[in-house]
Amino acid sequence: MSSNKDIVIDAIAPSITSIAPSGSPAANASSVDYTVTFSEDVDDVSIDDFLLNTTGNASGNIASISGSGSSYTVTVDTITGEGDLRLDLNDGTDINDGAGNASEGFSSGTAHTVDVMNPSVTNVTSTNANGTYKAGDTVNITLAFSEAVTVSGTPQLTLETGATDRTIDYVAGSGTDELTFAYTVQAGDESSDLALTNAGIILNGGSIRDAAGNDSELTLPTPGTANSLSANKDIVIDAVAPVITSVSIPDSSHKIGDTVTVAITAGEPGLSLDAGTVNGVAVSDFTDQGGGSYTATYTVQEGDTSRALGDDIPVNFVLSDAAGNSSTAYTTAISQSADVIDAARPTLDGAIVPSLATITDDQIGSGGFTLTLNFNEAMNTGVAPTITFPTEDPSNTLTFNTGSWTDATTYIATFDTADANEVINNVDVRVSDAQDAAGNTLAAVTQNDLFSVVTATSPAIQAITSPTADGTFAVGSSIDITVTFDKAVDFTANGGALTATLNTGATILLTNSDAANQMQFSGRYTVQEGETDTDGLNVASLTLTGGATLVAHDNGVAADLDTLPGSQNLADSAELVVDANSPAATPAPTLAADSDSGVSDNDNITNNNTPTLIGTGAEAGATVTVRVDGISVGSATANGSGDWAFTLAEGDLSEGLNTIDTLVGDSAGNTSSASAGLALTLDNTAPTANDDTTATVREDAGEALLTNVNGAGDKLTDNDTGADDTAPITAVNDRADALSSAVAGSNGGRFIIEADGTASFDPNGEFEGLAHGDTLTTDVTVDIQDTAGNTSTSTLSVTVEGVNNAPTIATNAGPSVKAGRSVTLTTANLNEGDPDDAGDELTYTLNTLPTSGTLLLDGTALAARETFTQQDIDNGLVTFTAGSSAGNASFDFTLADGGEDGVESVSGTLTLTVEAAPVPEPEPEPEPEPEPEPEPEPEPEPEPEPEPDSDNDGVSDNDEARVPSLGEGTGDGNGDSIADVEQDNVSSLPFLNSPTAITNPAGAPEIFITLAANNTIDSTSELVLRNIRQLDAPEDRPDDLDMPLGLLSFEAETDTIGGISEFSLFVDGDLEINGYWKQNAAGEWVNLASEAFGAA
Repeated sequence: MSSNKDIVIDAIAPSITSIAPSGSPAANASSVDYTVTFSEDVDDVSIDDFLLNTTGNASGNIASISGSGSSYTVTVDTITGEGDLRLDLNDGTDINDGAGNASEGFSSGTAHTVDVMNPSVTNVTSTNANGTYKAGDTVNITLAFSEAVTVSGTPQLTLETGATDRTIDYVAGSGTDELTFAYTVQAGDESSDLALTNAGIILNGGSIRDAAGNDSELTLPTPGTANSLSANKDIVIDAVAPVITSVSIPDSSHKIGDTVTVAITAGEPGLSLDAGTVNGVAVSDFTDQGGGSYTATYTVQEGDTSRALGDDIPVNFVLSDAAGNSSTAYTTAISQSADVIDAARPTLDGAIVPSLATITDDQIGSGGFTLTLNFNEAMNTGVAPTITFPTEDPSNTLTFNTGSWTDATTYIATFDTADANEVINNVDVRVSDAQDAAGNTLAAVTQNDLFSVVTATSPAIQAITSPTADGTFAVGSSIDITVTFDKAVDFTANGGALTATLNTGATILLTNSDAANQMQFSGRYTVQEGETDTDGLNVASLTLTGGATLVAHDNGVAADLDTLPGSQNLADSAELVVDANSPAATPAPTLAADSDSGVSDNDNITNNNTPTLIGTGAEAGATVTVRVDGISVGSATANGSGDWAFTLAEGDLSEGLNTIDTLVGDSAGNTSSASAGLALTLDNTAPTANDDTTATVREDAGEALLTNVNGAGDKLTDNDTGADDTAPITAVNDRADALSSAVAGSNGGRFIIEADGTASFDPNGEFEGLAHGDTLTTDVTVDIQDTAGNTSTSTLSVTVEGVNNAPTIATNAGPSVKAGRSVTLTTANLNEGDPDDAGDELTYTLNTLPTSGTLLLDGTALAARETFTQQDIDNGLVTFTAGSSAGNASFDFTLADGGEDGVESVSGTLTLTVEAAPVPEPEPEPEPEPEPEPEPEPEPEPEPEPEPDSDNDGVSDNDEARVPSLGEGTGDGNGDSIADVEQDNVSSLPFLNSPTAITNPAGAPEIFITLAANNTIDSTSELVLRNIRQLDAPEDRPDDLDMPLGLLSFEAETDTIGGISEFSLFVDGDLEINGYWKQNAAGEWVNLASEAFGAA
C-alpha cells in the first residue's frame, strides 16, 4: 500500500515553543512587536487568538499580526501605564496544522516591562527648620518625585520673595526621587510664609527624566495647597534692614557726670542695639519705647570731646531686627543751637605768677604780695579758688587779704606781708575748688618753688685785693685776685661756679667746689690777647653760674653779689696795668728781586746762598725776628714806615725748599703770631743736559719745526733733567743773542732755537751735492738753564740725506740732415744735466714718432713709447734717418732718471732740420720697351666701417655696453651709475680667459674686466684712458706669477709730468684673483697685491 498511496498519519497537535518581545524594545516604547514561534507550520492565525496579560496599570492593544508557517509577529500598540505585558495564546482557537490538529493555548511567554508614565512632583518641602531667615542665609528647597529621576543641566525654581522674586538653582539629588534647590536670601527679600510661584519647574536648558527616559512633569503643587512648600513649612524671610530716621538729645548744656537721654526713631518696633555712640562715647540703657521709638543714655565723662555752642555732635547708631538684619549706620550729626558738651575740667593756664620771686623787707605792709592765677577757659566767677601752701609755711610773713576776678579767666589773690625776719626758700602753692562756667571743678593742682621769703640780711662783699706785685702785664702773664666777704658763707656748686668778671672783659674762676664757712675766695687771671686796660685792673662783677649757690653760713640767706665795695675794689689797693695787644703779624717776607736768580725775578727760586729779604707792615721801631724753617737766624728793626730788610748769612739756607717767616715784638714783651711763610727754594745744582738728535732731514726740505727730537718730542729739553719748563734755552753756540735767530750749523744749514726749547732747521740748499742716500750731519751747541739759572751745554745734531734730483735737459739742439740721409745724435744735440745719475740710468721715452723720418736705436726703428738712454747717445747708437721731404722733423720725449727716490722726469721736443737732397745728374733714358697690355685690377673690397667708440678708449661702444654692471643690468662696470661709454676715464672690455689670448686663444671663454682711472668706483678722475687691450702673458714674468688673463696694456694721458696716478681694476670674482703685478720702466715685475698675498 505504501507504494500505491502517500498516506501520512499525524495525530500530534501543534504547540507554541516561545512568545517573546522582538529585539530589546524600550520600556517607554508605545508599540512593541512579539515574535510567536510554533512547533510546526500552522494556519488560521489571527489577532483574536491572542490576549494580553498585564500587571500594575500597564495596558496595550493587539493591533496586527503578520507571518506564516511556524513564525508570526504580533504588534501591540497604544501602550500605557507601568507594569508587565505578556502575550498569551488562547485555548480553543482555529489554529491547526496541515493534518487538522488544533493548537493548544500558551501562557508562558516572555513579558515586556512597560514604563510610559511621566515622573511628577508629589511633595515640596525644606530641610531648614521653621523660622525666620535674613540676608545671607541659605534655605534648601526639596522636591519629592513619584520615582527616581536623573538631572542634566541646572533646572530652576522661582520663589515668591516680595518685590523681586528669586530664581534658585538645582544643587543635588540626581539619581534619587528627591531633588534639592538652594536659595540664598538677598537683601530686600521678604515673605511671611515662603512659597514657590506657579511657574513650576524651569528646565533652563536641562532635563529631568526617569530611568526609562520619561520627562518629568513640571507642574508643582499650588502654593497653600497640600504638599506645597507653604503648606509643609513655616519659613519666614525677613531680609529688609530696619531704617533709623533720627537721633537727638536735649538742646542744652552738659558737663562731666551729666546723663543725657538720647532719643532714637526707627521705622519698626522690636529692634535691638548693635552699636551706638554719641560724641564718640558708647551709650547705655537702650530701651524700646514702642512704636519704633527708643531711648539710650549718654554719660558725659572727663576726657570726652568738648563741643562748643552750636557745634555738631557726631553720632553713630546701628539697630537690628529679630531676624538679625542690621540697619545702615546712622551718622547724621546732632546740630542744635544750644547744644554744649563740656567734658574737660578747668586747668591753670601756665604757671602761677607771684608778684615777687623773693619777699624781702622792702615788701613789708598791706597788700605787699600777690599771686595771679590764669585759667584755660571761662570760669564761674561766683566761686573763688582756694589757695594753700602745702609744704612750706609762710604764715608768719603772709596773711590773705582779698581775692578778685579781673575777667572770666584771671584771679588775683592779695596778701599782707609782715617782717618775721625769716628765710623760707622755694614755697609751693596749691590751688583747688575753682569751677568753670559749665560747673566742672578744677582738679587740685600744686606748683612748686614759686617764691621765697627772705627778710634776714645777706652776706656782702667786704674787699677785693691782689697779692701780685704792681706792674705792666703782657699776654700770658698771671695775676692772683682774692674776694673777701663780711661774714662766713657756704658755697654749693651744683654743677656751677663762682666767677669774677674783670674790666678787661676776662672772667676768672674763684671756685667751683663745695666749700662751707668760708670768708674768702681766690682765683688766678692769665692775660689773653686783646685784654687791655688803661686805668688799672678792677673787678666789674661777681656771678654764680649754673646751679651754684652762695648763702650765709648761719641762716642760709643768699649773699649779695650785686653790690661791689665802693672803695675796696682791686684798683683801690693795687696798680696792675694790662697791655695784651700783641703787634700784628707782618705780611710774608719777600725775596729781593736782585737776589731772585734764574728765569724769573719773582718766582722765589734762587742759586744765591746769601739773598736779601725785605718786608713791610711792622710797627715803627719794632723788632722783626727772621726764622728759617722755624729757627731764628737774626732780626731787623723796622723803620718809621714799618719797612725792614735782612740779608741771610752763608749756611742759613739749605739746598731745596726753605720756609721763611717773621715774628714782631713790642716794648711790653708781646710777640705777634708768625707771618705767612715765604717758600724760598735754594738751587745750586745745574740741570743735566743731554745731546739731541732728530730724524733724518731730506736735502730738499724747507725750513720746518723739528718734531721728532730724540725720536719722540718736539723740545730739546725733553731728554734733559732739571731744565726750566718755560724758558730753558739761554744761548746758541755760546751766544745769548742768537736765540730766535738763524744760526749756521757746523756743516751747513740754518738752525733757529727758541727759548722754550723748540727748534727748526732749514737745509737752505747747502746739501744739493749729496748723492741720493748719502748723509751729512751738522750741529750747534745749546745752553740749557734750570729755573734757578744754573746752566749746562748740549749739542743739537741734524743729519741731512741726499735725494734724487730731477734730471734736466742740458742740451737740446737738433742737427741738420739731408733728406733721405741719416745722422747720429750726440751729446751736442741731446744731453742731460742730472748731477746724481749716470747716463745708463737716464732714459728717454719717445712720446711721439718723428713728424717725418725715423728714429733708430742701434739700427732698429723706435716705436712710440719705446726708450733709449743717455748712454746710448754717448755710445753713438741713436740715429735719425730723414724722410724725402725738406723741412723740420721733430719728436716729443720724456727724460727720466733711475728712480732711486721715485722716478723724476722732464719732457721736451727735439727738432731736426731736413735739407733738400742734391739733385743727381740725369742718366740717358733707355729706349722704352713696349708696355704689355695691363690686366684689369680686381675691385678692392670695401674697408669695414669701424664700430663706434664714443670715449676713444679703443673699445667699441657695443663691447662696453655688454659688461655686467656692479648692481643690476649692464654697461656700468665700476658701479658709479654712469655708462662706461660716456666716460673716457673708465673702460670695460671682454678678455679671453687665457694667458695666450692673442697667439693661441684655443676657444677660451669671454670674461669682462673694467679699468677705472681712479682708486675708487667714483669716476671724477681727469685721467684719460687710451688703447686698452689684452696681450699674451710675457715670457719673462716671475716663475710664481700666474696670469690667467695675460697682460692688460693701456695708455693714459696723465695729469702732470712726474705725478702719481692710481687705477682700479674690476674683474669677475669667480677668477679668484688675489693680486696684480706691473712691469716698471726698468723691466722689473712689482707685486701690487696686499701683504697677505706676497706684496713687499
